[in-house]
Amino acid sequence: MKIRDALKTEHTRKTCDCEYNVNISRQMRSHAEIKSRAISTLRDADVWGIVPVPLETIAYGLGFKVVNFDGRDDISGAIDHGRSTIFINSGDSLVRQRFTLAHEIGHAVLHEAVDKVDYRSNFSAPGDYKEREANQFASELLMPTELFRSAWQERRDTFRMAAYFAVSHEAATYKAKNLGLII
Repeated sequence: MKIRDALKTEHTRKTCDCEYNVNISRQMRSHAEIKSRAISTLRDADVWGIVPVPLETIAYGLGFKVVNFDGRDDISGAIDHGRSTIFINSGDSLVRQRFTLAHEIGHAVLHEAVDKVDYRSNFSAPGDYKEREANQFASELLMPTELFRSAWQERRDTFRMAAYFAVSHEAATYKAKNLGLII
């Protein structure tokens, strides 16, 4: 399936459009709220404590089907709220696909919308608050802080943490730095 074909609807929009960058400080959720929503999502799906997190189970539980596309486009993933479908680029690495799916689940949980398509390309505007929120949500969904701290006590290595949580080394390193576990 060509992702660009699937995204060609009258309701299509890119989340990196500037219309949502107005008054970001008022609209951006707090990190604590995003973390809480991610943990609630894990608990509601009855997958709290399962590592690596079974993302497809969460997506299906939220009423979304997950569809892979051929990966010839510059798009990592997309969410079509109207069709309850999350698209994932099968050409990306498996850890990238997992982060993208967690990111799109973040949009489903945080940015409920009807008949709109949100998609994240490799060139999304980093200033878009919805994209930042979805990234924070994805990080917490894939590597819940409590579980990450506990696993760190046994592993104390970002490569081992990445393998344990099935995320990229960069994502595990970023999480460890944010938690003050490494410098």
